[in-house]
Amino acid sequence: MNRRIVIIGGTGSLGRELVKFYDKGDYAESIVVFSTDPHKQVSLAREVSKKCSFVLGDIRRYRSVVDAIDGADVVVHAAALKHVDLGETNVSEFLAVNVDGANIVADACMRKDIPKVLFISSDKAVEPVNFYGKTKAIGEDIFLSRGFSVIRYGNVVNSNGSFLSVWRNAIESGKEIIIRNPDPTRFYLELCHAVELVDSAIEATEDGLFIPATLRSFSISRAFTLFQEAIDELLPMYGIYAWRHAPLMPGEKQHEVLLGKYENGTQFNDILCLVGKGTNGTLNHSDFSSKTSTIMTDDEIRAFIKHSLQ
Repeated sequence: MNRRIVIIGGTGSLGRELVKFYDKGDYAESIVVFSTDPHKQVSLAREVSKKCSFVLGDIRRYRSVVDAIDGADVVVHAAALKHVDLGETNVSEFLAVNVDGANIVADACMRKDIPKVLFISSDKAVEPVNFYGKTKAIGEDIFLSRGFSVIRYGNVVNSNGSFLSVWRNAIESGKEIIIRNPDPTRFYLELCHAVELVDSAIEATEDGLFIPATLRSFSISRAFTLFQEAIDELLPMYGIYAWRHAPLMPGEKQHEVLLGKYENGTQFNDILCLVGKGTNGTLNHSDFSSKTSTIMTDDEIRAFIKHSLQ
């Protein structure tokens, strides 16, 4: 199809998968990868076709965003600073990128009259208790207020900074693994599922705030027990490692939610729900908590742990 898609933050974990997904299909005739990291751009360029072009730019610079999205049919805004702990200690940077940068992207898309715009959000934006989550909540409002769409979902396993990569990096660098107490629960999402959600939101016939229709969650402490089992089989490779319990970090929730107390909505299609404010709707809030949603089995957790260690 004769479509031009721009992926802002196209060299991040999700961005890379989106670029490769659309590069292989016939959805887009051209794909623009917009990001700040030249090394990641060079690396990604080796994996994709000539219909992908690369633009170095910063979402905090209006002109670079406007130039990059010129002529686009679809813009996906996946660029953000992440991690709860970093947000608590780097307020100015998170504000500049996640709020000011998001506002610049939304304004540029309005100016260029882009037909479809999608903002990538996070479960941390729901009833936020940390600065990162607050910036994502504001980002949602920025895009929704302009009539654009938002997709909100939970932790993506094996993405940059996910708990499995943190644990593995700690072992490889000789640092302690820290397990939070009381035991947190988190939503489970693979990158391929995140891409499917994004693609479905882009294809949606209306704009709005979307969340996954089906959710899986798991206990971090249970995942760590199974992680230890997997690592013990590979001790000659990884050696001895240390771990300890520690309290939840400032701003860290024990359980995540994807649907707030003052939100409701309805099933939109097989994989998405459309969320609105107020009490009208058919969604059950308890189905959208990592504490009470469908819990993964041990075998399922073992499978994604072993995949991450390959």
